[in-house]
Amino acid sequence: YWGSILPGMIVLGVSSGIIMPAAANSAFHGIRDEDASLASAIQNVVAQVGGALGLSVLVTVALRRAQGSSSGLNVPSAAYADGYALAFEVCSAMVPIVGIVALLGARTKRSEAT
Repeated sequence: YWGSILPGMIVLGVSSGIIMPAAANSAFHGIRDEDASLASAIQNVVAQVGGALGLSVLVTVALRRAQGSSSGLNVPSAAYADGYALAFEVCSAMVPIVGIVALLGARTKRSEAT
């Protein structure tokens, strides 16, 4: 736990604390006061649906690999580990792609921002 899980959890907690307020600020930029509650609700729904869809895709990838790695109905732990390793690789490959999409989508004209 101390050497394998805790460091990742610390990085996740610190980075979420830094990124989430900035993401919320950029999502609400330019929203009128009377539309703020609707914008907040939409942001929350998109975050929940996106997380659920992403998790379901990664679990499907992991279980398909695990079922393909094992023979019979009982999937041994080594096959599960192989499936989860593939899911982590897919997730890691998506991070730079999502980052590029976010950078391209965040561009605004200078006249609109002021």
